[in-house]
Amino acid sequence: LPLSATLSVGANSGVQVASFTITSLPATGILSYNGVPVTVGQVIPVASAGSLSSGGLLTYTPLGSCAAATFTYTATDNSGNVSSNTATYTIPVTGPADPVIITHAPAGPLCAGSTVRLGAGPQPGYAYTWYNGGTIVNGAGNVLNDSSFVASTAGMYTVKVASAGCSATSLTFALVILPPLTAGTIGADQTVCVSTAPAPLTSLTGASGGFGPYNYRWESSTDNITWMPIASATAATYAPGPLAVTTYFWRRAYSNPCGNIVSNVVTITVQPRLATSIALATPPAQCVGTALTFSPVAVNAGPAPTYRWLVNGAAVPTATGPTFTSSALANGDRVQVELTPTAGLCSSGGATASVTVTLTASPAPALSIGAAPAGPVCAGEAVTFSITQMTNGGTNPQYQWQVDGTNVSGQTGATFTSTTLRSGQAVRVVLQATSACGQPATATSNAVPAAISPVVSVSAGPDKTIFEGDQVQLEGTATGTYPVAWTPSQGLTFGTDPLRPTAAPTTTTVYTVTAGTGGCASSSQVTVTVVPPLRIPNAFTPNGDGRDDTWEIERIGSFSGNQVTVFNRWGNKLFEAQHYQRGSEWDGTIKGQPAPIGTYYYLIKLDTGRAYTGWVTIVR
Repeated sequence: LPLSATLSVGANSGVQVASFTITSLPATGILSYNGVPVTVGQVIPVASAGSLSSGGLLTYTPLGSCAAATFTYTATDNSGNVSSNTATYTIPVTGPADPVIITHAPAGPLCAGSTVRLGAGPQPGYAYTWYNGGTIVNGAGNVLNDSSFVASTAGMYTVKVASAGCSATSLTFALVILPPLTAGTIGADQTVCVSTAPAPLTSLTGASGGFGPYNYRWESSTDNITWMPIASATAATYAPGPLAVTTYFWRRAYSNPCGNIVSNVVTITVQPRLATSIALATPPAQCVGTALTFSPVAVNAGPAPTYRWLVNGAAVPTATGPTFTSSALANGDRVQVELTPTAGLCSSGGATASVTVTLTASPAPALSIGAAPAGPVCAGEAVTFSITQMTNGGTNPQYQWQVDGTNVSGQTGATFTSTTLRSGQAVRVVLQATSACGQPATATSNAVPAAISPVVSVSAGPDKTIFEGDQVQLEGTATGTYPVAWTPSQGLTFGTDPLRPTAAPTTTTVYTVTAGTGGCASSSQVTVTVVPPLRIPNAFTPNGDGRDDTWEIERIGSFSGNQVTVFNRWGNKLFEAQHYQRGSEWDGTIKGQPAPIGTYYYLIKLDTGRAYTGWVTIVR
């Protein structure tokens, strides 16, 4: 702030150039002479006697506060003469100096989406600049927004008030925005019969956001449009009573003062009770011994009803399906069926129906069969089944051969031959004859189990590789207990298990193992490869010249299950490879960097159980 002041002093007869000293200076400003800052007690040279103002311009710049103040200046030359007058300057209050207070409504944290108005006491002629976290959010004006400010995010707000070059900044006001109110979720949709109460509606998740604690109120609707509150239903869960129509429920959550919100809708579907019935037709008259099948017609019983069959009032334990077949009925027997609708179906309940059987007495056909050969045969060999005895077969009997109760396509003759049967499969034949009463009559023969000896399953085991002079145990396997033979037998030593001899061939040899006898025998082969011993170099030169750039271990590739590990002198693992061979050999690097020249130590394991240790030197 420039100061206009004149300080006069008389010329000293012994001094050609006068100098002046400022004796007082406020601590909150800067005094300058001709634009150069000066300090209290500093000598200011003046060209000649006269007034200070004629020799230069004395200015004062205040710092910080713009509070009112009065300053007085005197001048003294370098001979000790004091000026005859003083310069006094008063700084008036021209801008804000008091602290700025932010006012806001409403008070406290805000609900999401609420409106907050921030103010700072409006004064005419003042300019207001609002900040959020140091960023200007609006220009002049005494509120953040002329009408209102919708608080969508939290922030640290300040306001700067300026007037006539002076300014003041408020303390920081922290604006807190609460998370949005959520109602939580309820469960779950159900289907019930009319006049039945559903299971209680549960609270899967509670309300959150806004202000807690929360209050709840359950509401219901019959059209999912118009909703009505449920009296006394204010807990987190609700157990509805019996329902007459499909009803919708939701739970409303209240958070004062953040309003309320509703949850998801749970639908309770109410189904009417259906009239369940069952009808059973009376079968036509049949010959005694004829199999009769009863197939009732159920109405409104659902997709999986259950049945209970009775003959003359006594339940048939094995008859629980939708049909009932019996060839043991007598003339006049009463067959009854009891129907229970599908579980969970809204129905009127179970239903029953019954019929009386009429049978005409006539001799029932019968037959028996046998197999040839009668003893066991090897799998794949032919066995023939034929009728050994038959009574009341009529003049033109019809046959259908079965295996394990399933018809064999095309097998309708008096004999049946097969090469594909498995041991234990039951073979029988169904006879259809014309009875004396003029009705078809059927008979099923005895069941003859197929006596099949399976072909022996034998394996000589995996191929082996050994060094010259070594031996290896073969790993043959076979199903069951059978005679076992190996060829050639030279070089084999047998222990307690004939399938696992020890082989010590001098050259590569193919061994054949045979298990079983006759047509049921089987064989398998294994190759024992004999190779010269490994050659493990004790040095290599990974220098990129194309010669000995990798650590090549000759013949190790013959052992696919090998493992090679390299260590430094402190036992740290530097390299490891499974199935070490061309393409995976050590190139003398450690984690992609060349290994230092020196000696390293290795451990080589073969799948034969043999292991090698030693050292290898890298030379460059």
